[in-house]
Amino acid sequence: MIGPSVTDAASVSEDFFLNCNSALGRLLENEKAIELCHSKLIEDLSNDDSTAHGLEMVIKLNFVSDYLINLMLKCFKSDRGMIRTQICETVTVRVSTLSILEFSFLAVDTLEKVMKLFNTEIIQEILQLMQFETIPEIKCAAIGALTALGVNSEEIVHALAWAVRFEDAPTCRYQAAKAILNLKLFHDKNVVETVRERTVVEDDPEVQAVLVDILKASS
Repeated sequence: MIGPSVTDAASVSEDFFLNCNSALGRLLENEKAIELCHSKLIEDLSNDDSTAHGLEMVIKLNFVSDYLINLMLKCFKSDRGMIRTQICETVTVRVSTLSILEFSFLAVDTLEKVMKLFNTEIIQEILQLMQFETIPEIKCAAIGALTALGVNSEEIVHALAWAVRFEDAPTCRYQAAKAILNLKLFHDKNVVETVRERTVVEDDPEVQAVLVDILKASS
């Protein structure tokens, strides 16, 4: 069998390098585009008038950097209720699937630590909202974000049990009860006792139905 000629080999080699150059060009273009998007996100999230748009773009572009993380965390303490709601909704929709935008090529384990820290700080901000927020709709958004994160801790269990028992707004009690059910916190004895006590006095039928489901799941 006759192998490829020198001319054929040269042609293949040339095509290979042309393809490599083309791919490298696209990679550099993509990297430049990402850097531009990153700069625009920083600009939007740093400005009160454009924060809402910045959060929308975080969802659409589906990436964050350590700098963006700090700007996003500040949204939980925004004076504007709309922004406090929107950051909770951003967490609910995207935070579990966000990819880290990293220009310094950190090691994988370092990236994982960054995301773990991000989630830890988010949880603390959400718990603060649940405790001090005065607008029921925002509290519900915070509870929804906590559910989306899918994590469990003593603080979270206590906060949700407290909300089921003492929140004035039935919508908040409903969301807290749903969170307990979805996060499978019904194995906690204190949670079950709180739910059982609330069942006796609960006057909202939707909340009552979820409380009953929790008791059924715990048995």
